[in-house]
Amino acid sequence: MSEWKNLADGLEGPTALPSLAPFADHPGGHLGNRRFPVTLRSGFPERLRELLHDRSLTANSVGLAAWALVLSRLCRTDVVCFGQTRHGVPAELADAASIVGPMVDTLPFVVPVADDVSVNDFLADVALRHRRMYSLQPLEVSELLAGAFAPGTDDVMSTVVNHVRDADGFNDPASDLPIVRQRKSAALQPTLTVLEGEQVRFEIVTSTRHAEFGRVAASALGSVLTQIVEQPLVLADISMTSQQGDQRAELRGPSRQFGATSLAELLETSLRANAERAALDGKERLTYAELDLASRSLAHNIGLTARTEQACVAVVAPPGKHAVIAVVAAIRSGHSFVCIDPARPPAEIQILLDLIGPDVVIDAAAQDAVGVPPPGPEPQPRRARPDDLAYLVATSGSTGVPKVVEIEQASAVNAICSLIETYGMTPDDRRLRSVSRPGADVFIAELLVPLCSGATLVEAIGDRPLAPAQFFSLLDREQITIAGAASSYLAELVESRVDRGAVPAPLTLRMMTTGTEAVDPNMVATWKRAFDGSITLLNVYGPAEATLVTTTCRLSELTVPIVGTVPIGLPLPNTTVMLLDRAGHPVPMGAVGEICVAGPGVMRGYCGLETSTIVPANPAHSAERYYRTGDLGRIGADGQLVFGGRSDRQVKIRGHRVELDGVEARLRAATGGSTVAAVVAQRAGRLVLFAAVESDGPVDDVGIRSRMAAGGSPAEVPAAVVGMARLPRLANGKLDRRTIAAEIAASLSSTSPATTRALTDELPSGPAAFELSAMLALWNELFEVNDCHALSDFFDLGGDSLLAIRLAAEVDVRFDLAMDLDLLYGLRRPGPLVSAIQERILSLAQHQVIRPINVSGRDARVYFMHGAHGETHQWSSIAARLADDFDSWGIAGRVAHSKPVSASVAEACAQYSQALVQHCLGEELVIVGFSASGVLAYETARLARAAGLPVRGIVLLETVPPDLPRAVRWLATASMIRRRRSTVAAAVWIVRSARHAGLGAFRPRRRRNQVPVAKRTNVPFIDFVEGHRIKRDRLRVTSVGTRDAVVLLDLRLVWGYITGRRVTGPVLNLPMHIQLLDEDRAPEVAAIIREFAHHQSGDRQ
Repeated sequence: MSEWKNLADGLEGPTALPSLAPFADHPGGHLGNRRFPVTLRSGFPERLRELLHDRSLTANSVGLAAWALVLSRLCRTDVVCFGQTRHGVPAELADAASIVGPMVDTLPFVVPVADDVSVNDFLADVALRHRRMYSLQPLEVSELLAGAFAPGTDDVMSTVVNHVRDADGFNDPASDLPIVRQRKSAALQPTLTVLEGEQVRFEIVTSTRHAEFGRVAASALGSVLTQIVEQPLVLADISMTSQQGDQRAELRGPSRQFGATSLAELLETSLRANAERAALDGKERLTYAELDLASRSLAHNIGLTARTEQACVAVVAPPGKHAVIAVVAAIRSGHSFVCIDPARPPAEIQILLDLIGPDVVIDAAAQDAVGVPPPGPEPQPRRARPDDLAYLVATSGSTGVPKVVEIEQASAVNAICSLIETYGMTPDDRRLRSVSRPGADVFIAELLVPLCSGATLVEAIGDRPLAPAQFFSLLDREQITIAGAASSYLAELVESRVDRGAVPAPLTLRMMTTGTEAVDPNMVATWKRAFDGSITLLNVYGPAEATLVTTTCRLSELTVPIVGTVPIGLPLPNTTVMLLDRAGHPVPMGAVGEICVAGPGVMRGYCGLETSTIVPANPAHSAERYYRTGDLGRIGADGQLVFGGRSDRQVKIRGHRVELDGVEARLRAATGGSTVAAVVAQRAGRLVLFAAVESDGPVDDVGIRSRMAAGGSPAEVPAAVVGMARLPRLANGKLDRRTIAAEIAASLSSTSPATTRALTDELPSGPAAFELSAMLALWNELFEVNDCHALSDFFDLGGDSLLAIRLAAEVDVRFDLAMDLDLLYGLRRPGPLVSAIQERILSLAQHQVIRPINVSGRDARVYFMHGAHGETHQWSSIAARLADDFDSWGIAGRVAHSKPVSASVAEACAQYSQALVQHCLGEELVIVGFSASGVLAYETARLARAAGLPVRGIVLLETVPPDLPRAVRWLATASMIRRRRSTVAAAVWIVRSARHAGLGAFRPRRRRNQVPVAKRTNVPFIDFVEGHRIKRDRLRVTSVGTRDAVVLLDLRLVWGYITGRRVTGPVLNLPMHIQLLDEDRAPEVAAIIREFAHHQSGDRQ
């Protein structure tokens, strides 16, 4: 037994062939044998006899060797196990009686496979292991099989049950390769027989129903056998597709000729053709003409500053106007650029700057100082060549130091033009920028594709994903036609759209792109049902090293059900995708191989590293370079590329590429050189990063993660760091990461999610049931633990924006309460969070409407209407600047439920007006409202005046009333579509009211550069009521910043506008993004309010 145990050393027990995972099950559940005949080259039997005679081998052992090599290549593992135990338990745990069987090869033995080993040595090693395995059989079995070892035997080559050994790290959850623990659930039983006519019959027991794998394996085995008898030098020389007629796994995109040779040419064409259109909209606005002027000025300064002919410009600016201008200026200057997120840790920014060595660094402050170009003839910018660098982008590195990808002009032009064609993007499109940060290739694609096509880039999302209702509301408000979201976030959006029925379908959206993570097939099916083909769902795939995007798949247009993994599609124009095995040989069609990309999109290399070692020559086309992505894939029956996991230790955490080796390097540095392991595990339906440290005592979990957070991205910080006296290891001495992950999971939780779900399902529902125990139950369910307490930190448990959205949705559904995400991000712990929400619930019953903001006993009063969530504290900065002239009071809201009924707006305004009558006692007042609260301010002021209160006026800040008359709504919508100005809609509403009442408009004191809104947006107010024209100078606005406007008017203007209809929709549940109320703009807004209030009271100053 000891000798046999040495033979099976390292065997962990039978597991399924991992390469079976991507292949679909046979639809009919076929239970019989499938035969796959493969024709070999002429003269194969003679060459096989020569090999057997020269090397003293048996046909049986040669067949085993060939089969081991095929399994190794198809399953991408360096150790193959033949045989199995009777009960399917690890051999070292079984006694002799349980492992001995009557069939050939029932004892397990391990065959290592290394591509650099000579073929002769490999064949001899397999034969030796085979003989030793037979010598351990019972006596009667050995005698029966003695004839199988006669040299030169070539009539039968047989193997029975075959398994791939569970190699170190192979069952990493990120690989998406299942472990089959039952005895015969995925056993392959091939029998190989050399027949007359020089054929090999490959027979497989298909109880596993993976006939497609059998076909691929048969073809590969025929190729390997044919090459083995030719006696090549090393295993790396053997390919699985060497036979004539073999179809290699390769996809080619359509051929295209794009006219431009550089990004500058694309941008110059777009800037000239779309001068009057909006290039940037949302939080900031910029026309193409303004972008042309600003970027030309900055490009001139870059040209004067650059020290070399091919300089690099580093743009260190947050998303927005400054980043757009800087990137366009760098491109127009003829130099390359790199975007660096200013939110990165300063040490990491410095590492990138040292690695890249840019000639010019631009931030927002430097850009503000550029000014206009000097007078005189404008110098000609440098003209970039196709092989010049276009941009650089940083990716994660396995050592913890980022790698910087270099992309040339020809690569960037091909990618941008291909995506414009794929998206069907035109100047009429409005592309929403996602939450991607500067420095990511997604950020570059979202920036350049719209600008090079004349479309509008909309900057309307902050650093965190929005709740589903807010996201869909934003799509309609900004008239978005193309948007993008990570697949995990998209799943939350679809769930809210379909399961909860809380969100209407977007009105203008025509395409949603997704990627960065594996897409859930169930989500795709739900998407099709939800939108009935009206919105295209596009799955995009591509590493930064292959320039933005490599393949795309229109998931919403697939006509066959998705079984298993969602396809990632077909290559972009001029792009080739090949699937290679570990030795660099093409795999047969249908087999799993490493995804390799060839074509113009292949990067030049990594900054500071030798290119030849990074981008080798294409084995199929020696003159062409290709990039090995490290991703696995196969080509499905429909010809689409299907993603199959990773071939290394790179994983995706919340959509970010994370190198586990790099995490371990940071972890060792944070722990002073201890033995560490970084692992991932599935929790709450997504991958979560954990870490283990070899330590005799407890580890400083918070301190270690804080030190790691200071030097890396949030995705690279483990959700928990666990100390272990000794990290588990395999028989070969390597860390047993699967066991480590299981022990970490066990230490963090001892209650299954099903148990937690059962407990929470029994909880009462409704606002009255909301208490700490209920919130803790939800947290336990969300994080799949059972020990959450009042001070558990949401982010320390592994929380992120998607889990925050899921938690808010659960609170909404279970308790009918709106949980503000910003409140969760700020408080982070269940105890304070529950207290804050309970305070809101209490305010429903005991509500104090009028609350002081800045009060000093003055007669003149300004009342500020609450925001979307009922608070008034956001007005404090403006109120402080009015303290010399006015007392500032807030009108607090009763907003706690996430779905207010239609009458809640009218009821709330009636309550507010009654509170004002009791509070003011006859003093004159002005009411101020922002965004949706402007509607409340108007209705409250109207009711208060009807009750006899001396309301002198209202100030509406970016207010778009939701209840316009039909004709006015049409004109407002047309205005917003053309110039995307919410203030235009407000102005139309106000002017229409003035015309209806026959009243005039208030004209505030003109300031420098003050222009009418109609003139500034080129949208005249014409002929929308009874054919009468309203003169432009009847309404003036005051410019605040570059985009926002404050509309000031006498309450008499809107006195005649009474609808009598209820406001429908969740008006009080809109997100509160206060753009006009920040510290920078507070002085100007306060001055405008002061001027208006004094004007209305007759006291002009």
